[in-house]
Amino acid sequence: MQENRLLKQRLTLFLVGDSTMAAFPSGPGETRYGYGTRLQDCFDPSVQVVNLALSGRSSKSFLAEEEYNLLLSSLKQGDYLAIAFGHNDEKPDPARHTAAYLPADDPRGFAYHLDRYYLQIAFDRGAHPILCTPIVRRDPEGRYIGAHVHRVGEGSDGEAEDYPQTIRDLAFLRGVTLIDMTQATERLYRERGPKGTLALHATQPDDSSKPDNSHLSAEGAWVIARLWAETLRRTADPLRLRLKPLENDGFNQDERSTKKASSRKKDAENG
Repeated sequence: MQENRLLKQRLTLFLVGDSTMAAFPSGPGETRYGYGTRLQDCFDPSVQVVNLALSGRSSKSFLAEEEYNLLLSSLKQGDYLAIAFGHNDEKPDPARHTAAYLPADDPRGFAYHLDRYYLQIAFDRGAHPILCTPIVRRDPEGRYIGAHVHRVGEGSDGEAEDYPQTIRDLAFLRGVTLIDMTQATERLYRERGPKGTLALHATQPDDSSKPDNSHLSAEGAWVIARLWAETLRRTADPLRLRLKPLENDGFNQDERSTKKASSRKKDAENG
């Protein structure tokens, strides 16, 4: 009964992040869709999803946007805040770069920006933050190492820049829910292989025959949103109680069909 009463209380789930989460203006040749545009479909009517994510932003550069000011003025007690940065924090552009190897008390660091400007504002307002690691970049060779999984070489003092691990460590340190989309998408992409992941990605704006290995297609946004939801469902976070049931989720039906087809194929191959 207590859970039923909880589900009747409406709340807002705010999303902040980069192009992998954001909405894009519709127009000729635009094939990019952020998975945040489909998260509303994963929840029952008690949850309103507000997508503030912006293409090209990092945890640092997002602070200068009106969307960040809107977050500050709108986030309230009982709301949720999903934080999905990393793709652009790893880039060398000084306006966007934050260093993953630096501790959470260093103002130059990725952990510092996530903690001070996102986690802390949620805590201060009585809201519930969720840290999300970035989705992988599609690897045409299927190896998923280095920048494809956001481990991008060496920092200035010789330490590796592992952005997903920085998020994992911060989630543990601050005791907040973690949605490990790097791990989840790497597993999915390895299972599907290079050809099987083509449909999940947009095409290059100047050549529709070439895939955009960073940005999702409409189909990809739908699949990855449901993967996010299923990862949330396996946590202890109360927000999971507001997800639509499995039997009402087309993604899960599709995945079950895919697994059954794969099983039949293996049986046939084994004779």
